[in-house]
Amino acid sequence: MTVDTQALRAIAVRETAGFVKWNADPQTDRVFGAAALGTHATELIAEATLPIRSEPTTREVARTIHAHLTFGEAWMEADHAFAGEYIHAPPREKRS
Repeated sequence: MTVDTQALRAIAVRETAGFVKWNADPQTDRVFGAAALGTHATELIAEATLPIRSEPTTREVARTIHAHLTFGEAWMEADHAFAGEYIHAPPREKRS
């Protein structure tokens, strides 16, 4: 299962052409990969390496404190979205 999201910081500075995405196992909730596309992708993917290496659940990463208003906060949003719990964004409509 994959979930993507944008950060409020990206919206605030009008750099919304991009996303972050976790790849996680829906049965174990473990992160096994990530993708980032956009202006700050290099910094964002650097933050994603720790959860991939240490194998926390998406809920554990979501509970990690993320500085607010930052681009890296998009990872927290993606973690919450994986569980269907949106923090700063309205739930997205399910695709059919």
